[in-house]
Amino acid sequence: GTSTSATSAGTDTSGTYTSNEDVGGPGTIEQTANEINQIGGIGIPIYCDHGNDEQVKELFDTIDKKHGRLDILVNNAFRMPPGGTSNLLGNFWDLPISTWDSIHTIGLRSHYVASKFAVPLMRRNKKNQQQPSSLSQQQHGQLKYPMIAMISSFGGTCYSFNLAYSIGKGGVDRLAKDMALEFKRENIDINVMSFYPGLVYTERTKISIQNGTWEKDVGLPINNAETPRF
Repeated sequence: GTSTSATSAGTDTSGTYTSNEDVGGPGTIEQTANEINQIGGIGIPIYCDHGNDEQVKELFDTIDKKHGRLDILVNNAFRMPPGGTSNLLGNFWDLPISTWDSIHTIGLRSHYVASKFAVPLMRRNKKNQQQPSSLSQQQHGQLKYPMIAMISSFGGTCYSFNLAYSIGKGGVDRLAKDMALEFKRENIDINVMSFYPGLVYTERTKISIQNGTWEKDVGLPINNAETPRF
């Protein structure tokens, strides 16, 4: 959804995910790339485990070699705890320690690592890009400044699902805030924002609803569920 929406706004998109045709879905990078191509963009599927720093570095090295610049980074990676939704709810003393590790490794630390590798590319493209001359240009895929978007949650402001989840989302918000402070201190023109999309109607959510685990383990109403597509 995020990738296809970005394409609709006029950007070329590289999508990364730990689900591909070999690993299985739902929502593989190949499927996403095909959707991007069908709506007129250039979808580039790249398999990347965001828990593996070397793979993340290789990803940004590839972007550098092929494009020489990066305009937008959307930090949206998240890993469901082992056991799926059954380990998403519960008291911290009852849940396995792996719940903390899963949510924070892919969902907080992964945002930090990706941003670290993205910033040098973003700083470089600022030197060779032509600034959009109007608000209309900015609204149709030409940003005045590069942007790092953190996909967070209302769980960053209040208890949600479990202790590890709330702390993880609170960490994402603080990560965005403190990155902005460091950019300002060094006079670096990169926008960084934390977004609260609400309940996202992903492929995995659809499957959980269909097999009954959503109602059993999560129980949140889905009538207001959102997707990044508008």
